[in-house]
Amino acid sequence: MFKNTPKGIHPVDRHVGMRIRQRRLQLDMSQEALAKELGLTFQQVQKYEKGTNRVSASRLMDLANVLGTDVAYFFDDAPGTAQSRQQADRNDASVIFADRIGVRLCAAFLKIERPDLRAAIVNMIEDLSSNSN
Repeated sequence: MFKNTPKGIHPVDRHVGMRIRQRRLQLDMSQEALAKELGLTFQQVQKYEKGTNRVSASRLMDLANVLGTDVAYFFDDAPGTAQSRQQADRNDASVIFADRIGVRLCAAFLKIERPDLRAAIVNMIEDLSSNSN
């Protein structure tokens, strides 16, 4: 169904890796800490997160247990699924959790209780993003 990219990384492997990274960052866990829990090197975790090394079924179960989620989490919106095609039709903001700054931004934003301040921040970010070109 899919052809590997020029670097040989299958889109689903890349997606699973991104979801591993996303969940790890949500938990504020380092690659080193995750590797230690799994009995791996942090370099192996890096390879999983980049999709350059495929994750076996048993390792995926281990990852789900350590990261406090279920295996299905890693395949949410995976390329080629009906869910992913529906998601592509919407503006998907979930990728913000794929990096540490995005996680920090969301955590700080959620601490703001006043709706008027939240709206002002969203307006400011929209203005900044439209003027950043």
